[in-house]
Amino acid sequence: MRYYNKDYVDLLKKIISNSIYETEIPVTIQDVIDCDCAINSVKSSKPWVLKQYKQITAKNLAKIMAYTKKSRNVHTYVSRHGLDNIEVCARDVLFNCIPGDFVDAGTLRGGTAILMRGILRAVSDSTRKVIVADSFEGIPKPTMQDSIFDREIWFSLADALPQYNLLCKETLDSVRENFSVYGLLDEQVEFLPGWFSETLPDLDGRQFAIIRIDVDWYESVRDALRFLYPMLSDGGYIIIDDYKLVGCKRAVDEFRIKNKIICKINIADEDNGIIFWKKTTHQL
Repeated sequence: MRYYNKDYVDLLKKIISNSIYETEIPVTIQDVIDCDCAINSVKSSKPWVLKQYKQITAKNLAKIMAYTKKSRNVHTYVSRHGLDNIEVCARDVLFNCIPGDFVDAGTLRGGTAILMRGILRAVSDSTRKVIVADSFEGIPKPTMQDSIFDREIWFSLADALPQYNLLCKETLDSVRENFSVYGLLDEQVEFLPGWFSETLPDLDGRQFAIIRIDVDWYESVRDALRFLYPMLSDGGYIIIDDYKLVGCKRAVDEFRIKNKIICKINIADEDNGIIFWKKTTHQL
């Protein structure tokens, strides 16, 4: 690997997460009031569901929701541990000349894909591409393979709390603009808009060194793994965000069992459910 401009990458991580100015995410009294109203609304329409989640209070919900505020001046909601993990995996494949492009499946505002492209810039790599795959229409509704909370409450809260980005919806134009402000919108960035079941098959025959999946629900994770993982190079990395969610974990575990994948799962961020593993020889 050629010279690596780590100072540039470290600064990029701080900017996309706005950790330079936003040292903490405040929860206001109004946030708690809004969440209390949302909880009461769900109680009135689906009282049988919330009885299973007695730990959900207005204060707790406001704290959980705070990081997803649309008003936050960030280009990624991913934690610093998660961003560091992307860098570590990228540096390893670049240093060891593992062939393939980088894929960010589920990008939201584009921050993690921007980081991937920035890392390529930091080593003056002009050959690899960053594929940015997203519906750019928000997340689909969860299915029976996801938890009761995700199926019955999540979208109700999204309707009641529009100030939070619970639907993970950003337009393609806004994400392209985010790349542009960093000077990273070029021919090495490839956008793939649409639902994974319809778009990811178009990547058949490509080769990937890093696949990052951040799509929450069972079906989306399943589709991303099914279509992308066979194209992951030996020595490449798969990164999964939200493994703590029932549907995401189920999809990953089922895929690993079905394909006899025994590569060790490593934890990048336990609190946020970010895991990863390195594909080794003879693993699908």
